[in-house]
Amino acid sequence: MPKTRKAKARGTVGKSEPMRFKFKIGGRKSSTSALSLSSDELLKKFFAPGKTKDRQKIQQVLHMRGVEIKELTVENED
Repeated sequence: MPKTRKAKARGTVGKSEPMRFKFKIGGRKSSTSALSLSSDELLKKFFAPGKTKDRQKIQQVLHMRGVEIKELTVENED
């Protein structure tokens, strides 16, 4: 698991502070924030098959940016 930390000013005593990533996308080894990605990249990740646990975070960020998502539904005709 990555231990990304903020460096303290030189000459100060104590541990460095851990960085916080709001709307983190990916597994435990990822430190990619949805806020740092463009809307086009977020839409690609939203409609990509596979990781569905990140969709809520992606949807929240796109909603804050004013991007509307219209999901395509395919009905199974037998």
